[in-house]
Amino acid sequence: MFEYDLCIIGGTTDKGICWGLSFVQAGLSVVVYSELSDAESFCKIKSGVMPYQEPYAQVMLTSVLNKKLFMSSDKSVMSQSRFIMIADEQLGNYDTPHSKHLWQSLLTQRAFHEDSSQIIIVETPLFKGVTALLKKYEIQRVVCCVTEVHKNSMIENMHQNQMAIASDDGQEVLKEVKALFARLTDEVVRVSVAQAESSMSVCVRLPHKESQVV
Repeated sequence: MFEYDLCIIGGTTDKGICWGLSFVQAGLSVVVYSELSDAESFCKIKSGVMPYQEPYAQVMLTSVLNKKLFMSSDKSVMSQSRFIMIADEQLGNYDTPHSKHLWQSLLTQRAFHEDSSQIIIVETPLFKGVTALLKKYEIQRVVCCVTEVHKNSMIENMHQNQMAIASDDGQEVLKEVKALFARLTDEVVRVSVAQAESSMSVCVRLPHKESQVV
């Protein structure tokens, strides 16, 4: 049904492309979407040049580009993807005019698949209320995910650090997203949406009484 396993919105940022490379390494087909096809980072990645300093990333990019990792500025790739990860740092503050414009553009395009099996993942929740915003536009099956990554070791962190996931859309959605991240790390825990949305860019290392293994 879907051409790609995962579409990453904001996948030309340092964290975004590292997510892409990590999931490709784990066996998924990934498409990186950006409407800014003339941006320097997009052009470099599309030409096979890693624009950020990250161990092994250049070798990984060279080996998977246009085979399992694809670049696109065509909005239709969103509807062709089983999972969508929103990882665009420019969407990080809905109160600013620029960010609000980007969100409105994304949400009113109705570019997501109408099939109820598609899952939207908000990576490191960008602001409190982001889940409610998506629901306002009748976007269902939304999951927040939070982990800690550091520059120059992002890919390593994605495989080693704890991943917290949160959703109000049922156990089945959480199980599917848990299976997705289990390709990278063995430590996936469930937290509440409120906890995830308040965690921002910090790692959720909650005691077991506050979190649970999915």
